[in-house]
Amino acid sequence: MTAKKRRATPKQLLAGWVRFAMRLPGAELGSRPWGATVVKVYGKAFVSMGIDGADAAICCKLSSSLDAARALPNVEPNHIGGESGWTTGRFDPSKAVPERRIESWITESYRSIAPKWLLEEGRDVSPFERGGRRKRT
Repeated sequence: MTAKKRRATPKQLLAGWVRFAMRLPGAELGSRPWGATVVKVYGKAFVSMGIDGADAAICCKLSSSLDAARALPNVEPNHIGGESGWTTGRFDPSKAVPERRIESWITESYRSIAPKWLLEEGRDVSPFERGGRRKRT
């Protein structure tokens, strides 16, 4: 007899996405406007996440995967900044969630927002490197 695999809750999905985003160089948690969790790189938001009803929602700035992402039924331009690539996806945790795709969106958004020197140098940059304590937002 095999045990059924339990599906993640929206909070568990968000926690996994935050953990992934926080591993990127220079990433830090930002303010929580409207209950959303925002992850920033050197003061600029590159991803926001929250719970929308029973769904987990994520908003990223996409460029190379923009058309493919927006062709999905649960993905649409963000109401603020949609014309510049900001895209929102809503995922029902009771169904299969494309974790690898979401991680690639987070990475793509990070690369579009992070300072170019950070990407060019390719080194691990901690939030403490530039002037002591991490700034709380």
